[in-house]
Amino acid sequence: MTRFANLRFRAFDTQTEEGRHRERYRRAGLTTLSSMFSRALALAVILVSMRVALPYLGEARFGVWATISSLTAILMIFDFGIGNSMISRVAALAALSEWARLRKLIISGLSVLSLIGLLLGTALVMLAAYAPLSWLYKGAAPVLIEEARGTLMLFGMLFGLSIPLQAVHRIYAGLQEGYISSCAMGFMGILSLLALPLMPRLHAGIASLLLATYGLQVGSGVILLVALHRRFKLALPRFADFSESNVRDLVASGGLFFVLQVTGVIGWDMDAVLLSALIGPASAATYSVVQRMFMLVTGPLSMMNAPLWGGYADAYARGDFRYIRKTLQRSLLLTSLFGTLGVAALLVLRAPVSHLLTNGVLRPPGSFVVLFGVWTVVAAVGDALAMYLNGLHVLKPQIVAAVCFLTVTLILKLNLVTHYGLNGIIAATLLGYLSTVGVLFMTVFRKAIFAPLRAA
Repeated sequence: MTRFANLRFRAFDTQTEEGRHRERYRRAGLTTLSSMFSRALALAVILVSMRVALPYLGEARFGVWATISSLTAILMIFDFGIGNSMISRVAALAALSEWARLRKLIISGLSVLSLIGLLLGTALVMLAAYAPLSWLYKGAAPVLIEEARGTLMLFGMLFGLSIPLQAVHRIYAGLQEGYISSCAMGFMGILSLLALPLMPRLHAGIASLLLATYGLQVGSGVILLVALHRRFKLALPRFADFSESNVRDLVASGGLFFVLQVTGVIGWDMDAVLLSALIGPASAATYSVVQRMFMLVTGPLSMMNAPLWGGYADAYARGDFRYIRKTLQRSLLLTSLFGTLGVAALLVLRAPVSHLLTNGVLRPPGSFVVLFGVWTVVAAVGDALAMYLNGLHVLKPQIVAAVCFLTVTLILKLNLVTHYGLNGIIAATLLGYLSTVGVLFMTVFRKAIFAPLRAA
């Protein structure tokens, strides 16, 4: 298994503490740069898909596509947190050069997730085929509901495949080689950009649009799985490859991440679905446009912070607390600064940006854009702190705060959406987050969260 160590492409001497610091930053830098490439392509896919799809599909059909697209984030919780739990475990085993144990961990994790994907994908296809859908698309015509049904069946198949394939991306994140993952996603983004302009000419429906976007995104995991197979000599799982402790630890740790994912999904990722059900698909379309507008801010910040998860886990496994302190301080400062500046720029340019996104078809309300901008900065800072907490496996304070957030936010949303519409849903999210997560992190859980920073 020592041959795997030769594939880590070290540029600095990791036998010294300073060398390890530089190597982590180098890997994070490579991941950030490659993420810029892949996210720029992903953003281009979003922009092109909106400009292409909205004029020829119309607001209602586009709202159906936007609602189904939002399900990708919502349903990804059903890997039960196992994908996220693999990041820190992979990083720790790689830091200690435990290559044989790492191979068994990968096989065990992907096998469990493949079984979950098969079961969930089948269940979603069956639900889409036979369940009533009129509640999800308030006021939609029967022909539109039937088109949505077929698209949801396709989505179920793709989602089942995505469960293990998305975990492959997490494995590369744990290896601090997210740049390889980003390159695969970038390649698929190029294919999407080539396919999207053909949609109107082919009179493609919502299902074809989903395949050209989400379908190709899922396909990036296939490329990475092939590379991972060649690197670690993966094979079809045998009984000897399974480790009871690996499966038990992944499920236990994954359960904690699962709770966090559930609260996040219900807390804000389901907003488009909630609006579609309570107000109508057109409101979901407006929400999706503004959400994608602020991806111009959240995208780069996520690219900057996401690679730090693996670095935090690696440093924690080695007891390198100086790196952790220094990195967290920089991350929070830069996220706050760039987030505020980015949101301010978008608020000034909201009219031309919304025109660019929708080709002039939609004009989001200014008050809603301002509220969403404030939430964007708050959420970005919270995400930067979450990378630190996840890397050090400080999960219980997050879970308690997240459950409180979810409870408060749901009550606020159900009361505010019917009265204030789009403004109500984002105001409820912002108020709920600050009054629960913000307050608890700065008071009750302050010591538990920041104690590792005071370690020798």
